[in-house]
Amino acid sequence: YKLDSHIHCQYSPDSSTKIIELWSDIIKKSIEDKIDIIAISDHNTVEGSEVAIEKTKNIENLLVIPSIEISSSKGHILGFGCEEAVPRDLEPE
Repeated sequence: YKLDSHIHCQYSPDSSTKIIELWSDIIKKSIEDKIDIIAISDHNTVEGSEVAIEKTKNIENLLVIPSIEISSSKGHILGFGCEEAVPRDLEPE
């Protein structure tokens, strides 16, 4: 499988890429590049993941993994399978 595990959209302060539209740049590019799995890993929020999952539920051959990029006290951690936001600045453990 081809996976892009670290995508940001407009819910991260470092991205302006929109996920709101059904054929957003992220979804369109993923399909064009034949990527099987994507994870919208926005900083400290799962909103982008939620939108992407909803927008792709009827699109075959593209799986969206719920995820988040958590700002811990020691750096960033990608949390795959996270469906709820994790508070920032916690210890990594």
